[in-house]
Amino acid sequence: MVVGGRVVVVLATVVLFAGPLQAQETNTANAVALHLRPIASDPTVPGFHRGTQEAGIALGLGWVPADGRDHSAHTFELSKFHYGWTLGDTFVPGYWCRGHWEILQEIFAGAQSSPMVRYLAGETTVLRYNFATGTRWLPYVDGGFGVLATDIGHPNLGSIFEFNEFAGLGMNYFWRADCALNFEYRFTHISNGGIAEPNGGLDAHILYAGVSWFF
Repeated sequence: MVVGGRVVVVLATVVLFAGPLQAQETNTANAVALHLRPIASDPTVPGFHRGTQEAGIALGLGWVPADGRDHSAHTFELSKFHYGWTLGDTFVPGYWCRGHWEILQEIFAGAQSSPMVRYLAGETTVLRYNFATGTRWLPYVDGGFGVLATDIGHPNLGSIFEFNEFAGLGMNYFWRADCALNFEYRFTHISNGGIAEPNGGLDAHILYAGVSWFF
């Protein structure tokens, strides 16, 4: 009976301490998720408020499959820096697709490593829609247009000056209320708009991983 009584006492002690610890852990996680909400002008709506700024860096890997014009696949290694501004308050706040429009300016540079070593460097203006979920996970879709310089050349590109445009989708994971890890896939087209021949272009699949700070 004494042993049984001691077991009951130990179990009761564990329950008494585990409850507050679990609640504290849950509250800590919720605090991060809820702290994203004051970024919105309406504290009941998750997301960012008008004028929220974002700065970040990312590394990327790109791949262009071989085709009938170019029998060689191309691979890229890229790095980029971006700076963005939230354009307004919550868009369609009463619906599942509620979120925020953001405009970003990116500067990128890198190299083609295969089939030959070549350089790439340029800028892109990006329009992004961030979905406001009220959690640590905030997905987004975006697209952009810009210019770049590269010496990739024939048979795909006929000039050093080229244009780039893309469509993409990604995810921000807020490990802190003001800092997020982000992952993105982009389908990017590179061509010169017909200002030089050849102008077959390159269609690249690019994966980026990086970190962003919000303030």
